[in-house]
Amino acid sequence: MATSQSNPFSVNVLPRVVPAGVPAWVPPPGYFADVPVTNKPNDVMPAIFAARPSDMDFPFDYWGASAFVRDFGPLGAQVYHSAGRESSTSNPNFQATVILDFQELKWTVANVPAQANLASTFVSGWAPDRTPYVNHSWNSLAEMPAAWGGGPKGSLVRVGTTAKNWDQDIHVMDLSQSVNGYRTLTTATQGITAAGNLSFNKAGTEGSPFYKVVIDEKRKGWWISIDGPADYTLFVAATGAVTRIPALGGNLQNSALAYWPEKDVLIAVNGGYEGGQYSSTAYRTIYVRDLASGTTQTLTTTGPVPALSNGYDGTVNTFHRIDSTGLQWVSELGCLVGLDESVTPPVVVKLTPPAAGPLAGPWVWSVVSTLRHWPDDVSGQTTLQTGVNWAWNKFRWIPSLHAFVYMSSRLRKPQVIKL
Repeated sequence: MATSQSNPFSVNVLPRVVPAGVPAWVPPPGYFADVPVTNKPNDVMPAIFAARPSDMDFPFDYWGASAFVRDFGPLGAQVYHSAGRESSTSNPNFQATVILDFQELKWTVANVPAQANLASTFVSGWAPDRTPYVNHSWNSLAEMPAAWGGGPKGSLVRVGTTAKNWDQDIHVMDLSQSVNGYRTLTTATQGITAAGNLSFNKAGTEGSPFYKVVIDEKRKGWWISIDGPADYTLFVAATGAVTRIPALGGNLQNSALAYWPEKDVLIAVNGGYEGGQYSSTAYRTIYVRDLASGTTQTLTTTGPVPALSNGYDGTVNTFHRIDSTGLQWVSELGCLVGLDESVTPPVVVKLTPPAAGPLAGPWVWSVVSTLRHWPDDVSGQTTLQTGVNWAWNKFRWIPSLHAFVYMSSRLRKPQVIKL
């Protein structure tokens, strides 16, 4: 009598299901991989900077940010922009946007001046050709979609500079322009023309220029906050109209700013000292404002607070630099997500709200401990890369990929991280 047997140890390998529109090089949840770019940033180094190849370090190493720009192509692009702290004022300021095109899988550059401008030639933040000085961008970059008045490929917005005695303008860079393409957004605060004078205090001073900028799709503009004493948080519409609301937090330390669109709440996550003579509970404090009602709640956090570093007072491992993680709200994941480079290799961290809503109680910090290198990424980087001078907003959620992308050096490939 014939019998049939099944192998209890057999494995049925099912084909991987990739969401519609997402490239096959994006790994499945729980993995990271290299983005398979076909060139390197230095391959597109502008000719006016070619004598100094290491200047391409500026967008990635010099306390800089990036922003996702949806209109650059079918999958959008991640745009990097940072410079400053030249080794000599006789060296040029690296004025350019460096663009990672996710459809073409290549680097390009735009917004390069017609000639290099030496650092010594800038006055109040402007070169003789009226192009703006590029300083550290920290977390001050955002996109201006074409539909809001950006260029046909979208525009990059940069708020201010980190030099207090310079004009604190909002610069808009048309990414379709390989040469120049800069303009300044003319802003008006409560009927008072305020171009070059973004004011966060009643006294009219700008305070600390370490800006935090988040986009608000509903209102078609950006929320902007600063660290240090402040009377106001600003909303700047793409039209240039400025609305001031009472400062969220008011005296923040290396904080992060985020916007939760479905709940219409603005969130400030504070940093600060957990040890030493300046220790307090500030580093476990978040501020949540319901923008519809104006209600603000001061809440606490639980769990391991990330980004522990040395304090400004010289103490060791006493201070949390929350802004350095690139913390951002991701609606698809239902939490804030950042990259903590205070440990090696870096780890992805989450700050999750209560299930009952953003104002219901403590938010919870956690570490994503299950991330692994994707085996299909043959010869790719097997750990998350560690940047120079922290991650900032170089760690960004890319909506078209349903994943994060992070790039920390001109000498590496960017990495895509899927939670």
